[in-house]
Amino acid sequence: MSGERMVSIVGWSAAAFGVLGFAASIGHGPLPDLPAGLALPLHAVLLALGFLAALAAARRSAEIDRDRFEHVVEPHVTHDEIRLAHREAERAHRIAWTAFGAAPTLFAYWLAYEFPPGAPLALALPASPMVGYGLGTLASRWLRR
Repeated sequence: MSGERMVSIVGWSAAAFGVLGFAASIGHGPLPDLPAGLALPLHAVLLALGFLAALAAARRSAEIDRDRFEHVVEPHVTHDEIRLAHREAERAHRIAWTAFGAAPTLFAYWLAYEFPPGAPLALALPASPMVGYGLGTLASRWLRR
């Protein structure tokens, strides 16, 4: 599957998770209350999901840069086309990193409200994919060197 298609799927998934999370936060979630003991294993899963999302975003960024520079180095490309290629590539970078970061975070947001009130660690679920995403970003930059 192409990286561009993956970004689209992940972006639409993030939107769906956001809607589900909002519905759950006002008491209309589609799932029955999740058992409180599930919160800790979900933290680990969501941390890994955030980490993998950052690696996928870095991979997509490499594809975007490869495409950009293949186009820019052609001899018949004008200065305006080069500027446009750089602008479009930066836009694609922002979309990819945002989509890959938002999807696991909004998934965790949704799940956090599917636990019964007072479940320990449940409301902290959205922090796990954010931490994983940060670690994945650092790992991708370290691996790129």
